[in-house]
Amino acid sequence: KSRSFEMEKFAERLPISANRSPNGNDIVSSSLDYAQSHSIVMYSKQTQQLTHAPYSLLPTPIPRSAFDQATALGPDFNVLVDKICQDPKFIIESLESTAEDPFTTELLKIYKEMLEKNLYPQPITFGIFRSDYMLDAVKGKEPGLKQVELNTIAASFSNLSTKTSEMHRYIIERFGDTVLENRYNLDNLPKNQSFDGLPNAMADAVKAYGVQGAIVVMIVHPGETNTFDQRWLEYTLFQKHGITLVRKSLTELAEISLRSDGAFVVDKKEVALIYFRAGYSPEDYPTEVEWKSRRNLEQSRAIKCPNIPYHLAGTKKIQQVLALPGQVERFVQDEKSVQRLRNCFTGLYSLTEGEEGVDQILKILENDPTNYVLKPQREGGGNNIYGQDITHALQKMNSRQKSAYIVMDRIHPPEISGHFIRNSELLEVKGVSELGIYSVFLKVGEEVKLNQTAGHLLRTKVSHVDDGGVAAGVAVLDSPYLY
Repeated sequence: KSRSFEMEKFAERLPISANRSPNGNDIVSSSLDYAQSHSIVMYSKQTQQLTHAPYSLLPTPIPRSAFDQATALGPDFNVLVDKICQDPKFIIESLESTAEDPFTTELLKIYKEMLEKNLYPQPITFGIFRSDYMLDAVKGKEPGLKQVELNTIAASFSNLSTKTSEMHRYIIERFGDTVLENRYNLDNLPKNQSFDGLPNAMADAVKAYGVQGAIVVMIVHPGETNTFDQRWLEYTLFQKHGITLVRKSLTELAEISLRSDGAFVVDKKEVALIYFRAGYSPEDYPTEVEWKSRRNLEQSRAIKCPNIPYHLAGTKKIQQVLALPGQVERFVQDEKSVQRLRNCFTGLYSLTEGEEGVDQILKILENDPTNYVLKPQREGGGNNIYGQDITHALQKMNSRQKSAYIVMDRIHPPEISGHFIRNSELLEVKGVSELGIYSVFLKVGEEVKLNQTAGHLLRTKVSHVDDGGVAAGVAVLDSPYLY
């Protein structure tokens, strides 16, 4: 009864005015000034000018049970990724069918070289992951939490998401009994740990490396638009832990050679941790120079976040293989953990010729692809194929090309009314949300030193747009309001 009462409060849109007061006392102006005062900002891809990141004016309701379920899954996925990476044969065999995808093939090639030459010198493994979920609203049932994907490289927005959570707390405190009509209870805004959770874990990894004065290198895109989300990691590492972080592109690092002991040295400082915020897309490797860098970094003694096996463990093909009977159980012995993991899986299907069920799913996609998504081995948003575009795309592919994709059941999240702020304008929308849970994992030799969740990210997009994130200009930063 109380849950449905909470939802009824949000079903009717708040009458928020787009009019601005002369001195900025209205809710929209206050939020814009707060956002820009607190670094909720990005560079515009179109103009290269600094502007506020797009955000939801108010937090979006998420069932508390779903939020708790997603949070509990963080350590489970950490262990699963680590166990997978202890089985190179599983990774290689699972990804063999993606041979038509040159990007995944090149990563796999470096991985095989490292294994054959026994070049993995670093006994410390470290991961910063983000598992993304949506609520699946099946008619007549309580919406269930389903995993969209697991990001094992370049999980972004940990800092801007915390800043957005704090902004929503301020807006509710400031306008709660006036514009917001007492609809919000501050106790239902969960504290976001990601601002400190990620740099604290990075500091633990640097300390585990054990070299006094060693630094962190962040691999970044040239012309990065999301600089400020990244900079907070740099500032927190330096101010709280005394650790220097320098930003370098793959191109810049191509000519740096390793020391005879395998150490990676940048600006005369030994590098303890290489943290990738780029390198997850073919566009990040325009020439052989960037691939040379990636190979060099992988061979170094520095801790990689992620190393190539951790990176490959986050591919869509691995996600699909893990959904097969017995595969999670192959790596995870704890029955409750297995159950939690399996409960969040949605339908995932192979398109590899000769595998069970391929002809059946292809026939379904030919007739009615509405309830499916076609996914390549890509990160970063904007790569998936929906609806009739699936049929058209598959008609142009041969069987080997199809094998580089997987198919996933389309998740149908519940719509909710909301207010977006984009380009300083108030937009009334019907939106759907995606919840990301950050987790951190540190292992020294065989000893797990850190395995925990580390905060959350909520992104909401207009419901009629299929794909794309905040950086792609489709979604906005948001925070959960638990009910």
